[in-house]
Amino acid sequence: MEIIGQMGICLSYLLKHQRTAIEDTDRPLDLRLIKVREVTFLGPVNPGDRLTVVAKSLEEGDLTSMSIGQGLCGDDVKILGLFETYWMG
Repeated sequence: MEIIGQMGICLSYLLKHQRTAIEDTDRPLDLRLIKVREVTFLGPVNPGDRLTVVAKSLEEGDLTSMSIGQGLCGDDVKILGLFETYWMG
């Protein structure tokens, strides 16, 4: 679940800065993952499994953003999540 939220935060940052990659000069931001709106676990992810994370931005505002994502093992969706982030500064 956390990895999907982290991916959404990275995606939101890149969208805000109109970029496709993190640069060497980038530093951690002051933000909070304030709400896990929904999480659904559809199957186990076991040690050694390769997890592919897909995230999409749903809303981008000046102070908050919302993202949705899923974790897949092969073609099988194992987890879905919807997250809200608050940008502190």
